[in-house]
Amino acid sequence: MGTEAEQDLEPITSEENEIEEVETEEVETDEIESGEEGDEEIEETQPQKTFTQQELNEIVQKRLAKLNKKKGDEPDDDTKSQLELERERNKLLTLAMQQATQGKQQPSDAAPDPDKFDGGEYDPEYKRQYEAYLLKKNEGHVQQLLSKERENDQRQRQQEAQTRELEAAQRAHYERALTLEVKDYDKHEDRVIEALGPEAFNVIIQGFDDSHALANYLGTPANQAKLDKLNDLVKQGTSVSTAKALAELGRISASLAVNSKSKPAPNPVDPLEGSTPGASADEAKINAAWKQYEKGAISMQQYIQRKRQITGSK
Repeated sequence: MGTEAEQDLEPITSEENEIEEVETEEVETDEIESGEEGDEEIEETQPQKTFTQQELNEIVQKRLAKLNKKKGDEPDDDTKSQLELERERNKLLTLAMQQATQGKQQPSDAAPDPDKFDGGEYDPEYKRQYEAYLLKKNEGHVQQLLSKERENDQRQRQQEAQTRELEAAQRAHYERALTLEVKDYDKHEDRVIEALGPEAFNVIIQGFDDSHALANYLGTPANQAKLDKLNDLVKQGTSVSTAKALAELGRISASLAVNSKSKPAPNPVDPLEGSTPGASADEAKINAAWKQYEKGAISMQQYIQRKRQITGSK
């Protein structure tokens, strides 16, 4: 017979072996699933002249997710500061509620005297009144916190509005990109995003109606020198370099527009507005769906699906 310590070690060792086996199986399963997902992504990048509703949603959603991929879940300094202010505000408001709903009010602004309470400084009523006194003394600080909260709320609303505008621009960008029917468009765009960064690429999306054509042009290996030039200007980060980068993009955009006039226009994914009877009614339905998206009632994918259903019914 072993000692009690040795007997205790035996079941622990067995459990650890079982845990290691389960973890090994989970790692192998994750690798298999990761490989399957990679195969699916390769299949999705194959070009098609026409797109079903499901294919369109998958392609657009995939590109949006890749462009907007977050680097990490760690909150930034502004978020941490806002959380700290929120905790302090909640603490002070809790004290205010206690003052309004419990016991008697202090007749003056003076601090309560612990000698007047049976338990002295440890008396529950004294503690409550002393907390109320501190709260009243710090009313100015509370007002400052509330003012800061209002500023944060306003800033958050502005950020949400900017996010919606960006999402709308990204959605339109990828819908236009599908009309190019370029086999390696995704690879070309990935080169541009990798060189300039997602933020700069979003500026192009919001600033140029032919952002899809710019991405395809700059991402081709033959135009690597022009992409490197833009990359250098973006990295400088000055107002002058930014202006030069935008001017260069403007020249390229104008050149692409001139060249496209000599080529037949590709078939658009969506029917042209006014090309069929009842287009105004369809436009009204699309606008109604967009308003629902702005209110947060539907997602972007749901909006795109409804738009396809409306325009595709004609």
